[in-house]
Amino acid sequence: MNDNVSAIYELRRQGLLLAKLNPATRKAVPDAMAFALAARLCPIYHSKHNTVTGVRDPFEHAYVIRRETVNELLDYCRTQWHAGEKPSFYDLEDKFKIDRMGIYAVLRYEYLSGGLEPADIEGLLTHCPMEVKDFARPFEEEELQI
Repeated sequence: MNDNVSAIYELRRQGLLLAKLNPATRKAVPDAMAFALAARLCPIYHSKHNTVTGVRDPFEHAYVIRRETVNELLDYCRTQWHAGEKPSFYDLEDKFKIDRMGIYAVLRYEYLSGGLEPADIEGLLTHCPMEVKDFARPFEEEELQI
């Protein structure tokens, strides 16, 4: 990735996170987007990427957890849930070969975006490591790291 694009991304990221922490501008940055930026996760619901119009997110390569990974993981989960299956964190780790904190970040972002049903959450919590059991909780500013 171009160093200039990387620098611009970091400035944008930090500016948005600081805006989230500022009481005067806090509501301008959605909780899910702030979490995604703090976790260096592609904010698929909060980016300008559009495959129909050809508009691409200029920071696509700056995310540690890429758009493709987020989409593949969530598409798989949705397919399983619609089929009545309840994949666990361990199932997702085995299938995607992503570390559990990466899976945690994707599912936390989805939860904060309003995309998880109570039954989906229950299924994920049935068999999961202790360190990821809190993914389905309200957002807290303490989660943000600048």
